[in-house]
Amino acid sequence: MTDPSGHMWKSRLFWLGFSLCAAIEIINGLHWLYPSIPSINVQHVNLQGQGVFATRPWNATGFTTYSFYPFAIGLGYLLPLDLLFSCWFFYLFWKAQLVTSAAMAWDVTPDFPFVREQAFGGYITILVFMVWNGRNYFREMWKRIWGEPSDVDDRAEALTYRRAAAGWLAGTAFLVGFMVWAGLSPLVAVAAFVIYFALALAVTRIRAELGPPVHDLHFSGPDHMLTRSFGTPAFSARDLTVLSFFYWFNRAYRSHPMPFGAEGLKAAKDTGASQKIMFWATMLAAVVGTVAVFWAYLHIAYSLGAQARMRGGGGFAGEAYNRLNGWLQSPTPPNGLANGAVGVGFLFCSGLMLARIKFPWWPFHPIGYAISGSWSMNLVWLPLFIAWIVKGVLMRYGGVRLYRQAMPFFLGLILGQILLGCAWHLLGLALDIVPYSFWGG
Repeated sequence: MTDPSGHMWKSRLFWLGFSLCAAIEIINGLHWLYPSIPSINVQHVNLQGQGVFATRPWNATGFTTYSFYPFAIGLGYLLPLDLLFSCWFFYLFWKAQLVTSAAMAWDVTPDFPFVREQAFGGYITILVFMVWNGRNYFREMWKRIWGEPSDVDDRAEALTYRRAAAGWLAGTAFLVGFMVWAGLSPLVAVAAFVIYFALALAVTRIRAELGPPVHDLHFSGPDHMLTRSFGTPAFSARDLTVLSFFYWFNRAYRSHPMPFGAEGLKAAKDTGASQKIMFWATMLAAVVGTVAVFWAYLHIAYSLGAQARMRGGGGFAGEAYNRLNGWLQSPTPPNGLANGAVGVGFLFCSGLMLARIKFPWWPFHPIGYAISGSWSMNLVWLPLFIAWIVKGVLMRYGGVRLYRQAMPFFLGLILGQILLGCAWHLLGLALDIVPYSFWGG
């Protein structure tokens, strides 16, 4: 897309894909405004809402959908085949676990088979293997931090490794100190941020290596894992109250800022721009964005009324306080099965990782296992399945050459749906109406 030759922008395949999606979005946007105009539905449809999987044990699948999001097909085309296969395969694998548990009446144990905990173990596996595989590089980086002779050169980095390490230590100390000041026990504060940074590193690693379209990891942050692993009686009422305030940045990890920062620095490096300028521009944007969102949220709440204008009367805040009420009113002991599920997820994902290293033909990707149990995978598993079929056929009969020749079409699918979707939102703002939204998440 940034090639100075503009090859992609001159491609007929690109404009074919773009025009196809643009036409779909225009028709669907007009249908939103004028329902008499027929639509071309590419959004997700809840199968249970259609009467499918309505009886036991099939209803244990929960929220299960099909969709045909073109932009997700386009993104899927850019992913490796083994990851594409693993995303939809393990999505069905998790659903099969739920159905089997219901059929065998194992679901009398709440949350069994603990999909979130198994996925959490998978994320930790990815982090552990990242550290192990990069141990030589991290060793040299450590030498650079301590001022010893090292084989790595950090002069072109956004920050020198020593400054980055100092910033991380200072930031972590501030966060832990702030939470202790707020009332959290020091040990709990440290444990909470260790879990948080572990998940942040794992998510960033996943995006840096393969860039899958989803990695939300709902309800698996330190607030959930600590109380489930050790039981709520292990924490004071003050600890539980302050842990509830982790909810706003740990409810899900689908919009985690760390991968975006890493991608920005990678883009700067690949285009020959200054990573230092990119870093400080990102920091400035973070400050401006934070202040702007705080102001906008309060402005909307006071001018329009939070209860009437915001989802659930203040976003997802009710979930956090209802959960806190449950912790305080109905204490729960440590959940041994949930802890075991973390171990199962770690070992299973480790086996996938080792098999992938040992056998080049191994079709199951450990990242697919970790991310496919997420809520958002419900929305994109079928588009990824379609992308897997299309890319597999092109690679089999045309090789890498045909794959690259067809790529502009799929980039057109992405840009066509995204740009037209954004245009409808801008039109909604201009006309002060609820706009058509192409993403039904």
